[in-house]
Amino acid sequence: MEQCFLEQELAELEKIKENKFINEESEEQKEEVCIYEPCQYNYLWYTSWLFLTSTFYSIYQAKYAFAIWPGGIFITSLNYWKKPRYNTWERTLDVGYVYSSIAYNFFRGVGCQNSYKFYLYFWIAFVCYLLSNYNHRQKRLYISALLHSMVHLFGNISTIYLYSGEIHDAWDNPITQRFFLICENLVD
Repeated sequence: MEQCFLEQELAELEKIKENKFINEESEEQKEEVCIYEPCQYNYLWYTSWLFLTSTFYSIYQAKYAFAIWPGGIFITSLNYWKKPRYNTWERTLDVGYVYSSIAYNFFRGVGCQNSYKFYLYFWIAFVCYLLSNYNHRQKRLYISALLHSMVHLFGNISTIYLYSGEIHDAWDNPITQRFFLICENLVD
């Protein structure tokens, strides 16, 4: 009876090892599996070209420092959406550049002439992003891809509103001024 128990324990340990091995393989395979089907990620690749609009518009408005952000998103998005996969340097670069662009534009948008429209369209894009992720987890890939394309569209609309008005110099930005005021009060 004791030998039968040991055989069962060994069999269970083998199953656990096999499951662990299968899970490790699936993590490696997950990197190779595309996030969307080709028709969906090709669609998102094409909508990434929208970022040229806000890039050229910022150059037209002589706001050259701003052109770096949508131009960079354009390049990293084309690179990523050609074959989007999890756990790749293309994804890390694209997401990191987008987050950096959002932070910079958010900071520069404070107190600018068209800040309300900029932030309105930004939040619409953000809600589309959340809904896209939700639908992707629910395996509704067509809806997810459509909503992610809306992120591209509304993100560009928001930046065009930002670039179309007066923008404070970074040193005259209300956030920067508040920071300097706090620092001066700490020193006094």
